Amino acid sequence: AADQGDTTAQYFLGLAHLKGLGVPADASEAARLFRLAADHQVPEAQFELGRMLCEGYADVPADKRAGARLVAQAAQRAAEVGKEALRDADEPEVVVACCIGCGAHHRRMMQCSKYHTARFCSSECIKNMWPTHRPSCQRWQAEGSKSELVARFR
Repeated sequence: AADQGDTTAQYFLGLAHLKGLGVPADASEAARLFRLAADHQVPEAQFELGRMLCEGYADVPADKRAGARLVAQAAQRAAEVGKEALRDADEPEVVVACCIGCGAHHRRMMQCSKYHTARFCSSECIKNMWPTHRPSCQRWQAEGSKSELVARFR
């Protein structure tokens, strides 16, 4: 199924390769499968690949910028695993303080004006990410007050 483009199968087979469950552990193959699923906006795959890139994992070289961007995109798509990563990140300066549009790190980042949960480096990134960010912002608005949401992401 994974070979035929089933993104769920790609994600779970990637996990199997990452953890060596029923197949030999192979971080490169896990990253390849996560990439296939992440390219189709599977947030769990975006998170796993992002985590591997942030940390550098076996044969997968570290790329913190790309990793942070993938983790942020997973969170923007409201994957619970992405939300937890933003709250409990081992390296919050990489995951939380990066632009969700391009993964850039700056001392002065702009925040979403409604809930302050998304960070952006420029007006261009805000404009580019608005179609993705808007539904998340609307969901957060429906879920609770601004102070509750900001507290969850700090």
